[in-house]
Amino acid sequence: MRIARRAIMAFTGGAFASAITSSAEASHDPAPRLADAVARYKVEHGLRSVLFGVWVGEQKLLRRALGFSGSGEPVRLGMHFRAAVVTTTYVNALLLHLADRKRLDLDDKLSRWFPRLRSADKVTLRMLSLNTSGYPDYLASQAFLSGKRSVLLHHWTAQELIDLALSMPMQFEPGKSFGYSHTNAVILGEALQRATGTPIATLLQEAFLRPNRLYNTEYPSSIALRAPFLHAFSREFGRFEDSTMWDPAWVSHSGLMNSNLGDVARWIRLLGSGAVLSSKSQKLLTAPATVGLGKNAPDLYYAMGVIVANGWIMQNGLYFGWNPVMAYRPSKDITIVVNTTIGGQSDPDKSHGLQILKQSVDILTPDQRIPERYA
Repeated sequence: MRIARRAIMAFTGGAFASAITSSAEASHDPAPRLADAVARYKVEHGLRSVLFGVWVGEQKLLRRALGFSGSGEPVRLGMHFRAAVVTTTYVNALLLHLADRKRLDLDDKLSRWFPRLRSADKVTLRMLSLNTSGYPDYLASQAFLSGKRSVLLHHWTAQELIDLALSMPMQFEPGKSFGYSHTNAVILGEALQRATGTPIATLLQEAFLRPNRLYNTEYPSSIALRAPFLHAFSREFGRFEDSTMWDPAWVSHSGLMNSNLGDVARWIRLLGSGAVLSSKSQKLLTAPATVGLGKNAPDLYYAMGVIVANGWIMQNGLYFGWNPVMAYRPSKDITIVVNTTIGGQSDPDKSHGLQILKQSVDILTPDQRIPERYA
């Protein structure tokens, strides 16, 4: 079993035309070109389904639901799906939200809540958010590398995942480099619960979901998906099979949330535009604090739970056949959301959603493309 197949973040009309781009090539309504590109990609890569949407401001430019969900059931725009790494953006935004309200400080040491955790006296909440803590990724443990179905579908607790990660050596000294690790999000989620004495599901409801009418988004308490839901498929264990109800507990606070196309679009625009955070926290959200660490560069870097790619604020999820991708361009007020599921012949280790997103960006803002090396 390959880790890439389970990675949540793969980092290593015409009236809108003037708002979208200054390019003469895209001066006409881009919607037909977008629709054609999405349809062609689906066919060429044998995808089972594609959910796709582009908005300029609050106006819908194009939405598409292509393909099938379960046995012969057509995909519908409102279907719910596992939101994967979208969860990470919520958890990191929650950290900034709580800091805005003086309920904690970004430079609080983990020892405040985890006195016996390794390096807790050196690692801060900020380091967890930026993935500069040095904590190893539990996905690199022998348990997960074994490829056993019983391991991946075990109902993992957050503490079990943390213990598994800390059975391995640190990647580097805290704060000295960058290393994406799901462990950071798990510890961060647990820290926020301990800091507030409140379950993370409640914190997210109070901070973001209820105030912003994100009624189709939830931090679930079970593996259930709210109807109507999209079916996903995977070849994680060799054969092509329905993975919809596989237990996602192993992603924990880095990927447990469920949502739908409209809510994901609304969320990334709220987050990217600064509507849910203070101006100070909004700057921190996308600041190039990791540039120069690892492979982070000015045109492509990991910030606080989001990736900043040539000015696009985005995230890209991939696990168990779910592939939600979202992006927002503040200067143009453009939102793009894609969610794909694979067919029997599709490449399961490729983020097809990211490729569709990149093609869409090429059409909408050809002078502001997502770097090609981000694949």
